[in-house]
Amino acid sequence: MKVLRPEDAVPAADGRPVQSTIYRYDTLMVFSKDWADGFDTFVEETLSDIGLAVDPPSSCHKSPLPGAGKRLTRGVPQVIRLRPRRDAPPVAPVDAWRALQHVRFEAARCGRSRFHERAERMSLEHILWSTTAPGDEESQGLPGCEGHCENVASGSPGRVPVAVLAPAPMRTPSADRTGRRPVVAVLDTPIGPHDWLPARSDRPQDYVVDDSIPQGGPEDVTDPLVGRLRSHAGHGTFIAGIIRQVAPEATVLSIPVMHGDGYALNSAVAGALSMIYDRVTAPAPGPPHGPGPDPAKFVDVVLLALGYYPETSAAAQSSILKPVLRDLANAGVAVVAAAGNDATGRECYPAAFSVENGWPVPVNSVGALNPNGTRAIFSNEATSEPPADWVTRWERGVAIVSTFPETFDGARTPELQNTGISPIRESFDPDDFTAGFGLWHGTSFAAAVYAAKLARALSEPGRDISALQPQAVIDRMKGIISSLGPQP
Repeated sequence: MKVLRPEDAVPAADGRPVQSTIYRYDTLMVFSKDWADGFDTFVEETLSDIGLAVDPPSSCHKSPLPGAGKRLTRGVPQVIRLRPRRDAPPVAPVDAWRALQHVRFEAARCGRSRFHERAERMSLEHILWSTTAPGDEESQGLPGCEGHCENVASGSPGRVPVAVLAPAPMRTPSADRTGRRPVVAVLDTPIGPHDWLPARSDRPQDYVVDDSIPQGGPEDVTDPLVGRLRSHAGHGTFIAGIIRQVAPEATVLSIPVMHGDGYALNSAVAGALSMIYDRVTAPAPGPPHGPGPDPAKFVDVVLLALGYYPETSAAAQSSILKPVLRDLANAGVAVVAAAGNDATGRECYPAAFSVENGWPVPVNSVGALNPNGTRAIFSNEATSEPPADWVTRWERGVAIVSTFPETFDGARTPELQNTGISPIRESFDPDDFTAGFGLWHGTSFAAAVYAAKLARALSEPGRDISALQPQAVIDRMKGIISSLGPQP
């Protein structure tokens, strides 16, 4: 991981001012349809001039469906790795930013417009992080790190175990339902075990489907040496619990892309999005569904509780995420993205795609409200107009109670503990979540509330969501978004 610092970086090839961002120092991202017809050779030869070699691209797309990636407008997202040439002395450290500007400069200079356009679509592999507020005592000064609002300025105690006395929200058994359930894809940390969130098994009433798009592995819950719970351990489970509370009839499609420290690679997110597109456009197997997408594989809402800040004003347009998100919008899928918790007007992406015109279904960017309805002090939003505020929705995101994996118990211990008597007596344990619930804060959870509201609207009695002709799906989702309206 490398932080792009404007004072240390080479200038952008187009002369635009450079801002800070976080990226992988030795990789670039490109679409498969661009990495062809001589552009691959051009990039390899161009980077060879500055002492870099390019390994063959690796696909971010691991869909098991037939024809994987062929329906994507730009093709499959790919990662190309940079390394020093072995037949030449090193000239400078490997730096993907420097390499990208060199490719773009040479593509513009050589006068071949198709190479220039493809070079502009190449991008850094940004590091996305869960939309968080810096300032926790364990992460002061680290970019895009640590948990939700865990700082003195916010007045928040951070992630806290709680007890919930209410039963699980009622959910209609599948045998008593007609038609399919709405599906919310959660690109986050894995969803852990919890009674409210039964994973897929032989029981048709189960809530979480987590084996359809394999990404990542088991959640890295604790620091291996200290034993402390990682800053974002349980994040995906917490979000799934919010959806269960607001839209109990919905189903969650869990796609693990985020690590327990809150970071996610752009390649993992782009790959997951492209595989979701493959899934929602997969043709139905035949009667009784007829032509069109397969209802068993459709996804209604994609929730992205993460983001990044691009390095230039033009960098967002070359984001590897944008074409795939637009493909999803063309299929009628609603994308909900958290606005970020840095109390800044600087656009956080993918949430800031909300201001772009011409998308069949707009991106919904969600900021956080306090319990009393005021805007949370940490939530991002535009500081002046124009431009228009890129945060388009507001939902409660502070002091939210939801589910945690029932196996979570970190290394912190109660301040007081008497083990010499039975039963044991002790004071409050600040990281023992074995009761299965906690209180947390952030625009991540405000976005989850809004995504769940979309799913709940799709679950309303009398609403048939089995018809999946693209224009009908688009009109239905646009109508629901319009009916919910922006919050204060």
